[in-house]
Amino acid sequence: MTTVTAARTFSASAERLWALMGDFYTIDTWMVGVAAVSKVAENTRRVSLAGGAGELLEELLEERQGFQRYRFTDPGPIPVANYVAELTLDTVSPDESRLTWTAQFDPAGVPEEVARGAVESNFSNSLQALDDLIHA
Repeated sequence: MTTVTAARTFSASAERLWALMGDFYTIDTWMVGVAAVSKVAENTRRVSLAGGAGELLEELLEERQGFQRYRFTDPGPIPVANYVAELTLDTVSPDESRLTWTAQFDPAGVPEEVARGAVESNFSNSLQALDDLIHA
């Protein structure tokens, strides 16, 4: 099992940041590489990737203010299996928050460093895009 963790401190309150990214069905507003999201069923979303790269299905396993745990039920073109991720938002100060994103998965059809690199790159680029959205 491979684990990837990325964290970033944002110049925004936890409430403001969660308002921007906490809706399970609107990750297309901040996550890099996502063209569209549609609700398939309660707690299940279809994620259409940018550039026609494919689709994946994700299931929300647990949610509360400042926390989401989800899994890929169909990873589509992403080279992983048994993927489960958590987003945890913590208050640093009234005007600062820290988002930690952790995923565990097994590489599928590629070496571990390739799968790890794909997930790390997505996390890093998406956290930067979220920071850019805060400052837009």
